[in-house]
Amino acid sequence: MSVTFTAMYPNTEGSNFDIDYYMNKHIPLVQKLWGNKLLKTQVVSGLPNPLTGDAPTYRVIAHLEVTNKTDLISLIEAHGKELGEDFPNYSDIKPVIQVSEITT
Repeated sequence: MSVTFTAMYPNTEGSNFDIDYYMNKHIPLVQKLWGNKLLKTQVVSGLPNPLTGDAPTYRVIAHLEVTNKTDLISLIEAHGKELGEDFPNYSDIKPVIQVSEITT
């Protein structure tokens, strides 16, 4: 069963996130390194609440769907260091990570 690796970047005051770098450099790097084990990529940018005007809780959320949990562990072990070293190029925000099983 496929799993989703989700990286959520909190919208903290004074933080930086370069969405252009993320979309044009980091995500393509993930796609290259994870290859055909990466089934789907979705990146969403938070918007203010249309009813209250409150700022979004998360600035950016990336959903990376992978073939299965075993493959995800292997991908993180093989490429986690390289991908982690790219973080400072696009953000100073520590992401909240969640791994979820696709149930539908």
